[in-house]
Formats: sequence, C-alpha cells, structure tokens
Amino acid sequence: MALCLRKLTQPQSRPKMQTLSYTTDSVNFTGIELPHFLEFYAAISKAQLDTNQLGEVRGRYIAFRNTNEVTRSELIRLFDQALSDQVGIVATHLDAEHVVFKFRSSGAEK
Repeated sequence: MALCLRKLTQPQSRPKMQTLSYTTDSVNFTGIELPHFLEFYAAISKAQLDTNQLGEVRGRYIAFRNTNEVTRSELIRLFDQALSDQVGIVATHLDAEHVVFKFRSSGAEK
C-alpha cells in the first residue's frame, strides 16, 4: 500500500477563511481485507462509520489503485465506487461526519 498526502492551504487573500485540504498523489491496495479498508476509509474521511447493517465482512477483499492527484473528497468518492463495484456495498453520507454502509439490495450480499 502506498499513500502520499500533501497539505495545501487556501490562498492568502482569505486569511479569515483559511481551510486545509489534502490531496493524494497515489493510493494502491493490491488486495486489502474489507475491515482494514474501512479503517483506512475512516482515517481519511474523518467520519464515524456505521457498519451495523453489513454483518460479517471478513474474507472480502478490495483492490484499489489511483495514481492521479485527487482531493480527500474525491478519494472518498472513489472509495465509495470501489466498495459498490467490488463488494456491493453502498455508502450513504448522512453528513460530513457520519457514513452508513449497507449491501446494495435489501441486505443481500453480492
């Protein structure tokens, strides 16, 4: 796994509204077990993850590769897409700090 984050700040013309964003140059998981992927997801998103509707997820793996520079929010969107495409999990972002995960169709696993 490789991850490179760079901290960027808003231009100095807005000193009162200084916000930080992160970009990533590269993320590569050649096969990471889903619980570990979700731990990484939580660290990057800084959100509380609700996985109660998933049940047991051990033995499921995610492969992910991104070599383009993306923002943190874009990376989270790409993670959501990988979860949906590879293991049939839908992420619902209730707000910036809460994400609920469930299987795509009525709790049935892919």
